[in-house]
Amino acid sequence: VLVVLRRSFTVLTSRRRVVAFAVTVGAAAVGIVVVVLVVAASSAHHVEDPLRLALAALGPLAPVSFWDRLPSLDHALRLVLGLSGPVLWLVVAIAAVRPTGAVEPDTDADAAHADRERARALLVAGGGDAFGWMTTWQGNAYWFAEDGRAGVAFRRNGRVAVTVGGPFGWPDARTAAMTAFARWCDDNGWTAVFYGIGAETAGVLTAQGWATLPVAEDADFDPRTWTTSGKKKQDVRTSVNKAAREGLTATWSSWQQLPASTTRQIEAISEEWVAERELPEMGFTLGGVDEMRDPAVRTLVAQDPEGTVLAVTSWLPG
Repeated sequence: VLVVLRRSFTVLTSRRRVVAFAVTVGAAAVGIVVVVLVVAASSAHHVEDPLRLALAALGPLAPVSFWDRLPSLDHALRLVLGLSGPVLWLVVAIAAVRPTGAVEPDTDADAAHADRERARALLVAGGGDAFGWMTTWQGNAYWFAEDGRAGVAFRRNGRVAVTVGGPFGWPDARTAAMTAFARWCDDNGWTAVFYGIGAETAGVLTAQGWATLPVAEDADFDPRTWTTSGKKKQDVRTSVNKAAREGLTATWSSWQQLPASTTRQIEAISEEWVAERELPEMGFTLGGVDEMRDPAVRTLVAQDPEGTVLAVTSWLPG
């Protein structure tokens, strides 16, 4: 019945785990047969056809499931035969727990690094949304489309898979990637949640029956054309002029190019912030000092004439 209805089981199982299950059960069966043969050979009474006896010990897993001379066997051999079936099925039960569970993201360090590098290359080649570069941060798991033209970064908590923004990769492949990723999560018994997506991406999902919840709005402007002119920006002009009078400077640089004295101050500010709060840094889509060390990320550091760091921001690649 299980074989006939196997298509009804939608939880995906990796080939590696299926092979591990088969090898474990097969090794246990061979071990039981060997033990039965050894005990039968050392028995005081002659045992006819010991191989058939050994196969009978495997019960429903063997083509032979009976032995008519069982009462005439030694007590030790009868004990071994009595334990063989329960031991084998115990091995089957234990070995089946891991393969039949939902597919976990590969936590192997090398595999995780390879997936992150693949995601980074796909992001650079095809692009992403406002959260695009956050997909390269540590701690993310990745799903890639079958054609390799799009991917989704996510983090799983229990049975909920929360994405880090929308799909990244080639624009014409992103819409199909959302549907495929959601189906993949459903096959694994997870609930997919697309977090931090734009209005256009949300529109595609709502058209498919998804529910959306506005969380926040981000300002979007082009720094190449933005100016401080206008009545609404008077406070900005005042702050800029005050900073110039006090000799404050703003340094635009990567982390690696900043002076050691500056990076030490930034690290101290971060540690002091964490020490004053019960909760740790809100990583996820906010990041911290570790994310600033990415050579592709730029930092803008405000300092006074003595070199004291007053403020620092990090800027992700677009």
